[in-house]
Amino acid sequence: LGEAVRELLLEFRDDDWDTMIEVLLFNAARRPLIAKHIGRLTTAGMWVGSDRTFLSSIVYQGHARGELAMTSLITNATVQGYKPDLLMVVLADVKTALSRQIKPDRIGSEDFEFHKLVMNGFRQEALERRLPIIDGDVPLEQVYEQAWLIAKPHVEHYLEKKR
Repeated sequence: LGEAVRELLLEFRDDDWDTMIEVLLFNAARRPLIAKHIGRLTTAGMWVGSDRTFLSSIVYQGHARGELAMTSLITNATVQGYKPDLLMVVLADVKTALSRQIKPDRIGSEDFEFHKLVMNGFRQEALERRLPIIDGDVPLEQVYEQAWLIAKPHVEHYLEKKR
C-alpha cells in the first residue's frame, strides 16, 4: 500500500496537488512502512537502513512548500516515536543534486528555486538537530565513504553490545 501511494505521489502529474495533499499522502505511504516493517524489525533487534525518513517530509513539504508547522504535526503523529538512531544529511549544490537524478519524478521536476529551498531546509534541519552532514558535491564513492565513517562507530557499538 505504502509504495503504491508513494508512486502515485511521485508520478501522477496534476495541477490540483497542494501541500496538504502531499503531506497526507506521503505520511499515508510512510505509515505502513513504519507499522509493518520498521517496527517489527527494530523490535526484533535488527537494524533498518532507509533513504526515506520523516525528515524528507519536514523539508520538502515543510520548508520548501512553506507549511512547516502543519507538516511537522502530521509527520510526528505518523512516526509515533519511530525515529532513527542515526540520521545523516547529504548536502550538495543544487545543480549537482539535480544532475544525479536518474529519472526525475514530479517533485524532482520542480524548478531550481524549489530545490534551493529543499537544500536550505536540509541544511537548517541538520544544524538544528546536530546531524552529521555529508559533502554531496564529491564523487558518489566519496559520499559513501563519508557515510560509512559516520555509521561505523554505531555499527561497532551495536556489535560490541551483542557480544
